[in-house]
Amino acid sequence: MTTYISLDGNRIGAKVESYLIANDREGLIRFSQGVEQARQAIAEELRTAGATILFSSGDSVLAATEFPFTAKEGEQLAQRFADLSGCVAAVGIAHTLRDVYLAIKLAKAADSAHVIDYRNYPR
Repeated sequence: MTTYISLDGNRIGAKVESYLIANDREGLIRFSQGVEQARQAIAEELRTAGATILFSSGDSVLAATEFPFTAKEGEQLAQRFADLSGCVAAVGIAHTLRDVYLAIKLAKAADSAHVIDYRNYPR
């Protein structure tokens, strides 16, 4: 059965706005490079683990895999993103694209590093 994994940075737009308001061009460039490096690293880790990358842009990655994927692995991805970018990320895990969308929305609503495994979510 396919498992979908979605990772999305939290409050990235607000951080960009703070650099714009501060007129901090160099800070914005460094921030952007950190987010880009983090997103690329997450995509590569998922690809290396056998996942297919369906979408990877900005601060978001969406992947599909036929291999087992645990909430703990989702926590590790969020931590890796934070380590590389300095930003919190949310992770959603589910068996359908619709459900992974709901999972990532719920995870982001927590406004912290949060993983929602919608495969086991009460309905």
